[in-house]
Amino acid sequence: MSDNIFFKIIIPNESVTVSHYEEWLDSLVWFKPEKMWSSKIIGTEEMEYNKTILLNKAKKRFNVIDFFNVSIESEGNDFVVRKGRFHSFVQGHINKSNIEKYTILYIVQQIENAFLKYNGIVSFVCSAEDQFWQNNRDINQYERLGKSIENIAIKPDPIYKKEYIVDVEQLPGHSHYTNDLWFGSCWKMWFSKRYYQYIPKKILLNCNGCYEKTELPEDSLRITLYSSIWDYELADSRNIQWSFRKQTGMDDIVQWLNDEDNMTQNPENASIEIFSDKCSHGGVRLVMYYFDEKRNIVSKNRAKVCYAYEVDDKGNIVWENISKM
Repeated sequence: MSDNIFFKIIIPNESVTVSHYEEWLDSLVWFKPEKMWSSKIIGTEEMEYNKTILLNKAKKRFNVIDFFNVSIESEGNDFVVRKGRFHSFVQGHINKSNIEKYTILYIVQQIENAFLKYNGIVSFVCSAEDQFWQNNRDINQYERLGKSIENIAIKPDPIYKKEYIVDVEQLPGHSHYTNDLWFGSCWKMWFSKRYYQYIPKKILLNCNGCYEKTELPEDSLRITLYSSIWDYELADSRNIQWSFRKQTGMDDIVQWLNDEDNMTQNPENASIEIFSDKCSHGGVRLVMYYFDEKRNIVSKNRAKVCYAYEVDDKGNIVWENISKM
């Protein structure tokens, strides 16, 4: 897993078509596939890769099956397409030999091209090893793979009360998936206007400390948190990951999305407030971010500025306002 790359592009379900899949096999697969599997598309768990058979199966079943995974792979590499309930994704692992063959710059450019061409909503690319450990809850994996658990926070397993798991919420690179959308913080990320109903473009652009922020066509945005994809263990890289999470308020947004009835126990300590019953400008959701004079998100009782916006039922921002407190 060391020095491997992981990427994911989350797209609308309507972008998953046979013609697009054929294009992805040509533009996003940087290895020679050996195996393919999909119980719903191919009809078997695993078989030898054959592009003609795969595409013929896809033509018959892509449009008649609501949810499916289809994967092709070889040692250390894979490419997966999943059509989900709310959104779909394409993702892949790329091993070291292929990274050396194609270069990280080329791979990143191809991911960005696909994000823009196929109506990407959010996308990211990072070290596969870091992505694994930042989201691994199994303590036993540390022992099996010879990694120290020193400074790793643990907590009781919510299901098996006598056992413990890694508390990934205490790791800056952990991911949340809500309605098939990704919320996280890693080396390089892309966002589009379909994502801004959750975290507005203005908030993303105002994030301090990022290595790079570049506006792209179609009102999209690319953000790079630190210089090299392999610098994830550096203290500065971890700090900017935490900072990005806090400045965007993504963990609060996820909590609200997972439980719209959840109310902050102490509203004065809230750094973000979300309401579905206080819209007065034609929206269905009102979001209020609280900032200090340096544009850091802070609790309401310390805030100097409030940025508020409303979105309609299609996710469009219909009103926004910045006011002093």
